[in-house]
Amino acid sequence: MENNINQTERLFKNPPYRGLAEGNKWKYGVPTCDYFGNGETAFIEDMTESGIYTVKLKTIGRSTFARDSKKQTIFEGDIVSVEVADDYECSGVVRYFDEYCAFYIDIPGTDTIIPFRSVKHITGVDGVYFPDVTIKGNIHQNPQKIMR
Repeated sequence: MENNINQTERLFKNPPYRGLAEGNKWKYGVPTCDYFGNGETAFIEDMTESGIYTVKLKTIGRSTFARDSKKQTIFEGDIVSVEVADDYECSGVVRYFDEYCAFYIDIPGTDTIIPFRSVKHITGVDGVYFPDVTIKGNIHQNPQKIMR
């Protein structure tokens, strides 16, 4: 029983998905279909505010359950900068590769992808932390922040 409580607490602290709702506000939780909608929306049962919200379907992104250099949770669709070598930094978009069940950073304008597992990280009791990755924005609200 204790283990189930810890899993539930962890889920509330780290919601598995997010989506953009009215007012350009993120809602965090578990998505469900909007069966009566126009195909462009879904619902998210927000685990942080205890409510169900309509969100734009194309903005729903999975949580990586990892944190960046500022301890912010990294989500699919985030624009991040990553140090790939001494004194060399590039920006890319966090994507999920269904075929391999893995997250990667897609560097726009190139054929380069950086698998998350290859980026320097530290694993601790609070989860996975990427000291060389910083969230710059996301593709839904700040597409201009992707450096080409």
